[in-house]
Amino acid sequence: MHALVRIGGATVERALTCQHCSLSFPDEARLGRHVRMHSYDRPFRCQFCAVSCLTRQHLVHHERTHTGERPYKCPYCPNAFSSKTNLTRHVRSHTGERPYRCHRCSIAFTQKTHLITHSRIHTGERPHRCDRCSCAFSLKCALLRHMKTHEGR
Repeated sequence: MHALVRIGGATVERALTCQHCSLSFPDEARLGRHVRMHSYDRPFRCQFCAVSCLTRQHLVHHERTHTGERPYKCPYCPNAFSSKTNLTRHVRSHTGERPYRCHRCSIAFTQKTHLITHSRIHTGERPHRCDRCSCAFSLKCALLRHMKTHEGR
């Protein structure tokens, strides 16, 4: 029997997990798109630097860091953004919207990644493992801080 899992706003019978980074997805199509991010096959090359991207959309967003183009304007303040995703995230700072809610304790978050990180409190998941000892951490920054304890040994 599979447990019901909430991912973002969707409830799914089982979560599909990326073997590279432990992120969970509600269906195989989304998992497949995500897994390609870990691939070295990045056919879209930046005309300004050596960066290569997985999709044309990612390339357009990246190239805006060179051109300074910010076509997405905030309706609440003068800020503008290079991607619609960044605008949406920013607008939530004005509206207070928190669409990603933990199904275990009801805390809500503005970003899906914050919910995923928070959920590790409940699951005990520690996907970031030290390659020098048996320690594992729920946050990558905690692993990086831990790795400094191995320096000079």
